[in-house]
Amino acid sequence: MKHEEIIKGLVQLGFNTGWVVSGDDYENIVWENNSKKPTEKAVQDAAAQADKARAEAKAEVIAKLGLTADEVIALLS
Repeated sequence: MKHEEIIKGLVQLGFNTGWVVSGDDYENIVWENNSKKPTEKAVQDAAAQADKARAEAKAEVIAKLGLTADEVIALLS
C-alpha cells in the first residue's frame, strides 16, 4: 500500500489526527491515537471506498453538466 493510500484510508475511517505515516509500509505507522489502530485490510478497504466515492461524484457532476468524456478532457487540458 502506498503512502497516499494509507492516509486516504485512515481519513476515510475518520482518523484525521493521532498518527504519522512514514513511507509505504503499514507497519511503520506511528499510532498516537486513543482509539485502536485499524487493521491494514480495513485501511485498504477504506481507501478503495474513498476512490470509488470520488469517481462516482465526478461522474455525477459530469452527467449534470451534460459533457462527454472528450469535452471534460479538453476542459482540463
